[in-house]
Amino acid sequence: FGASVAYVLDAHGQPVPAGVVGQLYIGGVGVARGYLNRPQLTAERFVPDTVAGVGRMYATGDLATQNGQLEEGMRLFEAAAQSAREISNPRREAQAYQCLVPLRIVKGDTAGALRDAVKVRELGSRSTDPGLEVVGWTMESLAAFADNQGVRGVRAREQAVQVQRQIGQKLQAEAGGAKPHVEQINSQAGQVAWLSSEQDA
Repeated sequence: FGASVAYVLDAHGQPVPAGVVGQLYIGGVGVARGYLNRPQLTAERFVPDTVAGVGRMYATGDLATQNGQLEEGMRLFEAAAQSAREISNPRREAQAYQCLVPLRIVKGDTAGALRDAVKVRELGSRSTDPGLEVVGWTMESLAAFADNQGVRGVRAREQAVQVQRQIGQKLQAEAGGAKPHVEQINSQAGQVAWLSSEQDA
């Protein structure tokens, strides 16, 4: 991983002013090389870093604004987490904390980001979406590297891989030994509905 940086850019790859909506990109030495065996998707999402002028950045496809509205976004997701907690919906609460982690990193509150990442995986383990555990470990890894805790970051990343592998093995067992498709594993490993209102049993 290493250091990463977030950009909010316009359609020409240039930074937008505070408060203006643009696409969120992740740059820096922590950006991956691409998707495994997915060259077309890699070419679409991993593009030259137009801000730094070297390396690549990842096009998330998400809309964002510069720090002008960061506090408002954090309040929104904190309220979503509280609302989910009040109705005992760990899945929705975990999703709200999942959204808070990168906002706290951007703000420089890496200790808060680490706390929220731990909440994501702990809540995920109690929800109907085991993939949230993978998300929580991944978020903890990102927050740890942002907090210069490299050992913790590596350990969390390894845990994310291990949990996703366990999900794949469980799906394979449920399918009578047939190897699950990548899409099945990914659907159980963090590709959750955005702040879903689905009630957990």
